[in-house]
Order: sequence, then structure tokens, then C-alpha cells
Amino acid sequence: MPWISRADALRALQFTVECGDLADAVNVVAPNPVRNAEFTRVLAQVLRRPALAAVPEFAVRLAFGQMGVETVIGGQHALPGRLLSAGFAFLYPQLDGALREALIQG
Repeated sequence: MPWISRADALRALQFTVECGDLADAVNVVAPNPVRNAEFTRVLAQVLRRPALAAVPEFAVRLAFGQMGVETVIGGQHALPGRLLSAGFAFLYPQLDGALREALIQG
């Protein structure tokens, strides 16, 4: 699943406004998407808590229907190709750093 730190999202939006080369749509996501299980593991590690099991597909299907399965379970493999090509540098390209900044330092 795609994710991005709050700091990088704001910086990327400012970058797209100031950069004349980015007139079309831009994926404002970090360059390293993760699976739900990895997100759960990293979040637990950052919070120094036990990692609970990832949400099972049947629970997502029950709560959100087919759309939930396609977006949550299936995920999106969005990458910031246009941002990177234009020279944008992420402060938090890895999930653990972004979560630490948001949950512990921020």
C-alpha cells in the first residue's frame, strides 16, 4: 500500500506548485510502498508494542464489500515516478522513519 509522511506530502505539494515541469497528475506517495503485514510489523516496532495480526480479508469484505477488498487487500502500487524524475528528495523514504517522526518525534 502506498503511504507518505506528512512532512513529505506537504513538501511534495509545494514542489509541484513551484516546479514548472509538473503540469499533469503526480503521485504524492513515498517511493517504498509496503504490504499491510509489513506496515503492521513496522508500526508495532516503532511503538514498541506487539504486532497484532493483519486484518483478515473476510473482515474487510464484511465491512467494506468488494471495493474494500480491491483497495485494502489488493492495494495500489503507486510510485512517485514523476516527483523523483523532477528531482524531489524525500525526507522519509522508509516507513519506519516516517512513523517515528509522526508518532514519537512529531
